[in-house]
Amino acid sequence: MEKRLLRLQKRRDAFFERLTEEFRLKRRSSDVSEGAGKRETIIDAMLSMQESDAEYYEIIKGVIASLLAAGTDTTVVTTEWALSHLLNNPETLKKARDEIDTVVGARSHARRVHSPKSSLP
Repeated sequence: MEKRLLRLQKRRDAFFERLTEEFRLKRRSSDVSEGAGKRETIIDAMLSMQESDAEYYEIIKGVIASLLAAGTDTTVVTTEWALSHLLNNPETLKKARDEIDTVVGARSHARRVHSPKSSLP
């Protein structure tokens, strides 16, 4: 079990490293001093802090892990509540099914391309 945990930690760390390197490359390729036209993400802000303190990387990894976990948890809870609401309200479930059938078709699976903003409720 410990070996598996260590292997998973290494994979997670490699993922975080690739992610932060991707942000670093984006920062280098764009002009960070653009000002008003440039939106700085939380990762960008932390990477600029890391430039003055190399040990800041561990904090960046922790924040990324927290953000991913929080986002995953929020999505799961929201989906769970939505499904619970639909199952407890057959009329609402029927309306949702009818809307999906109208936009996607009764025999298709919903995809992102099926949902142009103009057809959203």
